[in-house]
Amino acid sequence: MMKKNPIIVWFRQDLRLLDNEAFYRAAKENRPIIFIYIHSIAKTNWHLGFGSGFWLKKALEFLSKNLSEINSKLYIFQGNPGTVLESVIKKTKAEGLYFNWVYEPDYMQKDKALIRKLINKKIDIKTFHSCLLFNPDEIKTKEDHPYKVFTQFWNCCLKYHKINKSYPIPKNILFEDYKIPSLGIKDLILPKNDAFEKKLELHWTLSKNSEKKNLNSFISKKLKNYSKNRNFPFLDGTSKLSAYLHFGQISPKVIIEKIKKKSNGSDDFIKEIGWREFSKYIMYHFPQTESKCFKEEFLKFPWNYNKKLLSLWQQGRTGYPIIDAAINQLIQTGWMHNRCRMIVASFLIKDLLQPWQEGAKFFYRYLVDADLASNNMGWQWSSGCGADAAPFFRIFNPILQSKKFDPEGLFIKKYLPELKNLDKRFIHFPMNADLNILKKAKIVLGKTYPYPIIDIDTARKKALKAFRKIVKKQKLQ
Repeated sequence: MMKKNPIIVWFRQDLRLLDNEAFYRAAKENRPIIFIYIHSIAKTNWHLGFGSGFWLKKALEFLSKNLSEINSKLYIFQGNPGTVLESVIKKTKAEGLYFNWVYEPDYMQKDKALIRKLINKKIDIKTFHSCLLFNPDEIKTKEDHPYKVFTQFWNCCLKYHKINKSYPIPKNILFEDYKIPSLGIKDLILPKNDAFEKKLELHWTLSKNSEKKNLNSFISKKLKNYSKNRNFPFLDGTSKLSAYLHFGQISPKVIIEKIKKKSNGSDDFIKEIGWREFSKYIMYHFPQTESKCFKEEFLKFPWNYNKKLLSLWQQGRTGYPIIDAAINQLIQTGWMHNRCRMIVASFLIKDLLQPWQEGAKFFYRYLVDADLASNNMGWQWSSGCGADAAPFFRIFNPILQSKKFDPEGLFIKKYLPELKNLDKRFIHFPMNADLNILKKAKIVLGKTYPYPIIDIDTARKKALKAFRKIVKKQKLQ
């Protein structure tokens, strides 16, 4: 019997076996499969951060173990993906390359160039949309334009398009060890921050298939009250699935299939999956949103870049406890509660008048779930310059937000232990406490906890004045 040439399955942001269409389709060809992962070290606008680097190592480790259980192997490479793939194809005489799209501008541009090159070499290339629920090219208005409003986009998805069933893990995989030189996970050049990584090891209990355990735990314990509890950072009311989703350890289809078996509290959570879909859809159709504002009038916004203010915000030294506690949560755990993400973003952009890109880069550096589309859309939403964004004049008051969503100060006390003895009446803004109360709580403003770096009422007026300038210019044009 003539030996069949292999197919390469190229893993990227889809580090899983269940519901991986590229893998499933390749297995159907009844040919040997070569599973590869390529870590690109090319310079991009958005470098892999400390949190993502930590998570990536774990995700690759678990994928490798899952492949070994089906008598296969993960080959790991580092370098230019096109160069690596051409080398593997030459050494193995592979005739096919199957992979799932990554909807980020840099990936899309390079992937399309790679496809053109390999097709000329008679390589059978098949690509799939396994990272999303829907093909973004198929979701359009009646005029054949991309949607710009989430509600219209999501209604179109649910009304006119079907979510396909998830793909099972194929059985009886044909595998041959081609003796290709492969790196170990520890050999990958990833951003290093040993102190931060030790904190992440303590905070995240990661294991093989922990994404399934987390999903099952969320459904059984949190889903029913998700709509109510998700806004309170002192409660453990969210799914904590975002990093698993970003690295593709679990697919959105699998999540929705399991969630739909439970009706209570599921609509709002499924809508959050929809927002993830929308963020990737927007970046796919409007690639400039990777670094630029979706709304062009904001390209001329008079930002007041201030290195000192930005640094104090990054250190959690603003003098507004909910802001500082949220930043500490990020740099201690690699994650931040979504309500807090909105509050700290509003503060940086609208109170401090710092460019949203600076906040997005800082988040990207530390978040374990740093997803380019979701992160940047979140920041553009907060700044009012994104697709379907909150209006700029909606400026969160950090004190009122703190009182509403952390009324007892439990979240603040957890991440700002220097305020743990302060009465809840003053914990949202210690400046309101008199010297006796501060002394009793062992707080010395300016030493053990900072004075506020700005007055939010004055800052609000400045922000609205800046906003009116671009609105006025827009009307004059």
